[in-house]
Amino acid sequence: MHAFRGWKLFIQEKGHSRFHHLAAIGAIMVSIWLDISTEDWLWIGLAILMVYVVEMINSALELLIDALHPGRNERIRDVKDRLAAVVLICAIFSIIVAFLVWSKYL
Repeated sequence: MHAFRGWKLFIQEKGHSRFHHLAAIGAIMVSIWLDISTEDWLWIGLAILMVYVVEMINSALELLIDALHPGRNERIRDVKDRLAAVVLICAIFSIIVAFLVWSKYL
């Protein structure tokens, strides 16, 4: 039950997670429109899943960090920036995957 509550909290979260929701919906809609193959759906699905997973981990760690160290700290800032970089790298990779998949259908 905790997992479903955590998922619900993530879905309701404002900020970057909202952008990821919209991007995922957009990727699904484009993939439906292009009528991609089952194998290509796996690539799109894995790309979406990867971004969601790292964003959920990032959000959870940021909440924990803020609870344990609410003040400003340069080392904490570095940790949060690195966490954000992981999400960014995965998002960029997902965009590359989507364009490689979709280019076959355009």
